[in-house]
Amino acid sequence: MTYQMKGMEIYYNYIRKHQGIINELKNNEIYYWKLMEIYQGWQAYAKWANSFNLRKRILKEIHKIKEARLKQIAISK
Repeated sequence: MTYQMKGMEIYYNYIRKHQGIINELKNNEIYYWKLMEIYQGWQAYAKWANSFNLRKRILKEIHKIKEARLKQIAISK
């Protein structure tokens, strides 16, 4: 296995991990601040790859979930 292949394997493992964590946020199993902590750590690693659009898409999905949760809280009050 070449160095580049190992790097891509690590990169895609992070993507799969984030998708699972985003699903936990959708199901109210994890707090928003904890997800952002994980995301920021991954972003520091991923910025070395050609991943701008991917990082932007993941962050957009996270913020969309946060806004939906805030609307749900506002409605329930």
